Amino acid sequence: MSQFPGGYQDPYGQAVMPPKKTSGLAIGALVCSLLGVIPCVGWVTAPLGVLLGAIAVGTTGPTAERKGRGLGIAALIIGLILCVVWAWFGLKAYGMVKGYSEFVMNGPQQTLKKGFDGDVAGFQADFTGTAATMPASEAQAFLDQLKARYGAFQSCGFDTQSGSPPQGQPGQPQVPFPYVLQFANQSVNAEIELVFADQNATSFAGAFMKKIGYIVIQDPVAGNLAYPSTATLSSGAANRGAATRPRTGNPRGSTTIDAADDADAETDTGTDAPLSDGG
Repeated sequence: MSQFPGGYQDPYGQAVMPPKKTSGLAIGALVCSLLGVIPCVGWVTAPLGVLLGAIAVGTTGPTAERKGRGLGIAALIIGLILCVVWAWFGLKAYGMVKGYSEFVMNGPQQTLKKGFDGDVAGFQADFTGTAATMPASEAQAFLDQLKARYGAFQSCGFDTQSGSPPQGQPGQPQVPFPYVLQFANQSVNAEIELVFADQNATSFAGAFMKKIGYIVIQDPVAGNLAYPSTATLSSGAANRGAATRPRTGNPRGSTTIDAADDADAETDTGTDAPLSDGG
């Protein structure tokens, strides 16, 4: 009779090997791949399932000490499919976040360019709500007043000098933001309401939007301009106030002192000198 390590001796003298056990690595790989369907952890467990599945396929089979090659192959396939799915969702989410970030930073820049180029219909198409349904004559009147007061439109930038930007409330699809609009003659403060979602949308995809609710030009000297004309400043804008903006050619935030002011300063300095006692 013969004896083999790990086996046992049968009555006929043949060494019989014990049945193979299923690879724990293959089981773990399949579990990780299946957990890949869970949104919160799937982007981690799916790649892990692919890695463990590949190792399990290489360490199991007819000639290996462990079985479970089929489980490893299943884990590998499921994990790869879920990795592709999560990568697609990741790219879509990144594109959406990037698009909304650019929308907030640029504000109505492209919209105002359309209007100043004569495309009033395109100007109104970028709005939603009341502003989108106003007569074209009102939109044209708003653009004409901007041209008459400030000259040709040049650019738009997020106003970083008005304190902290407003924070949207949960479930609030629109948020007013402060901007600085640069025209040929001067730059002015403006509050623009950006709308990010359509609450009346009938589909999930249609709920997302990048539209403008209103534009209010803050001009404490000549008076505010608004489109639509019924729009008013939010309470946050009233608290921030309209900062004085210099004329074109001066650095943003600098103060302008003219020759008359210099002359007044010199006169004041002269009159403040003490008078001598005639006695």
